[in-house]
Amino acid sequence: MPIATSTDHGHNLQTVQLLIKKNQTLQKEIQGHQPRIDDIFERSQNIVTDSSLNAEAIQQRLADLQQLWNLLIEETEKRHKRLEESHKAQQYYFDAAEAEAWMSEQELYMMSEEKAKDEQSAVSMLKKHQILEQAVEDYAETVHQLSKTSRTLVADNHPESERISMRQSKVDKLYAGLKDLSEERRGKLDERHRLFQLNREVDDLEQWIAEREVVAGSHELGQDYEHVTDSGTCSLFMPPMIRVCNQTRKVGFYSSSILLVELDPQAGSIFLELSFTLTGPVSSFLRVE
Repeated sequence: MPIATSTDHGHNLQTVQLLIKKNQTLQKEIQGHQPRIDDIFERSQNIVTDSSLNAEAIQQRLADLQQLWNLLIEETEKRHKRLEESHKAQQYYFDAAEAEAWMSEQELYMMSEEKAKDEQSAVSMLKKHQILEQAVEDYAETVHQLSKTSRTLVADNHPESERISMRQSKVDKLYAGLKDLSEERRGKLDERHRLFQLNREVDDLEQWIAEREVVAGSHELGQDYEHVTDSGTCSLFMPPMIRVCNQTRKVGFYSSSILLVELDPQAGSIFLELSFTLTGPVSSFLRVE
């Protein structure tokens, strides 16, 4: 009887499962003893009928035994229900803890201060983040299922309804925060990638200018009008400069100049000088979308 009336319902999923097995074992033992109990009552009735012994005392003893037996069956059934309720709660807590652990792990990554060193590593970090970002998005289903379970338990007036509601609020808040961090990191990685692209464009422009300086320093004057005008220096200059300026508009002039100076002081200086000194036809091209 002490086992059947125990108020120990476990403090985690593992202990609850163990207690459920013990109670199931007790219920099977009770079922196994039922034929013996039935036999005792049957033989007792015959003895009372055929014997000159105190029938009233025997009847009382049998009634007490029947009451105790019924109470044992009733208590094991009640304990089974209590353990099932405890199991539902502990299963929820277990799943919630796993979700919290996973989200906390992803949160650490999202808060990383690691920065790409070049364009290739920037692309690699972006791809890695896209995979994790999709994993976070897919995890919404897990959070939804936890929320559904918590609402069901609360609706069923589970003894731990208040605690379960508070735990679910914590899970929801953690997931919302994780999504915000994911979007924030995506923005930083995108910006870093665009800045490296801009740096590459400036490098290309620097090389292009150097090549044109060689042409400009040439002493060859041309043989005729077509030969002289064929150089088209201004029109040749526009495409690479437009690419640089388009990249600049995407990431912002200030961020662009700061990173360029950080990555390549010479390229950064050229970029700043060009940005501040270009006028006339070139300036109009800078406004082209």
